[in-house]
Amino acid sequence: MILTLFFLLVIVPVFSLNYKDIRFRDDNLVIINQLEGHHGLMEMYVHIYSSVFLFIACIISVLILYEQFKDSSFTWRPIMAGIFVTGMIGFGDGIDHLFAVYVSSGFIALAGHNFFHFIHEFGGPIAIFFFYRGTKEYSMQFKEGGSPMSKTVIIALLSVLPLMALLATVSSINILEVNIASTTGFIVTVATLVLAVFTIRESLRQWKVQSFLMGYISLLAVFVSLLFVTILVSMNSYVMGNAYLYALSYSLKDIFHVVTAALIIMFTISMHIMLSNN
Repeated sequence: MILTLFFLLVIVPVFSLNYKDIRFRDDNLVIINQLEGHHGLMEMYVHIYSSVFLFIACIISVLILYEQFKDSSFTWRPIMAGIFVTGMIGFGDGIDHLFAVYVSSGFIALAGHNFFHFIHEFGGPIAIFFFYRGTKEYSMQFKEGGSPMSKTVIIALLSVLPLMALLATVSSINILEVNIASTTGFIVTVATLVLAVFTIRESLRQWKVQSFLMGYISLLAVFVSLLFVTILVSMNSYVMGNAYLYALSYSLKDIFHVVTAALIIMFTISMHIMLSNN
């Protein structure tokens, strides 16, 4: 029932963009009436679909992993939370474009645009923190001491992301101010990269000692960090007025969306195979 409602409310509208208005110009050389993405960037369809693909892959993976490990005391709850937040980064990165209108006089942000924009702006360090915590909990299984992160704490931390986005939205913070050059953007970027380094180091250590599955976590930390930094680069390039870097960063985001989704799918499949063999 929940999945059906989700499909009707989210997936159908996204994949039912203004296709009826899209057509070839009379000379059949140019497609017209496409979604006017950021400043006429016609790649926006690929961008939106790759973002939604990441979101769908993450949600399906979380549901599968939860069903398999809902009674587990260690390891996978923070990893599932990290995957969920990664999906929300993709969701916010694509959906915010559906709440914007580009006209000759400039950019018009509809209700919801800034909220979803801040979702993917602030999601990076939260996702990486959950991955780091997951790798630490994995090592706890093989030694005495330590306690897993409780469901209450995980839910509380997950609530931080929408609350931050809502607070930034109602505070009328200019989305262009959250870029690498700003204090907020700098702090968030540094926090994400530092957490990514710790996550990669811990997961690689576990990979060598106990489980090849930790290799996926290190790769996820790399690509989620790259995706997050590229998101901030795209904002910064607009502030600098660098159209080439702006278009390039959007292309890179599309690649990182799909690669991250593929890694999450591979991780989930590997977990299923490992359980089947055991």
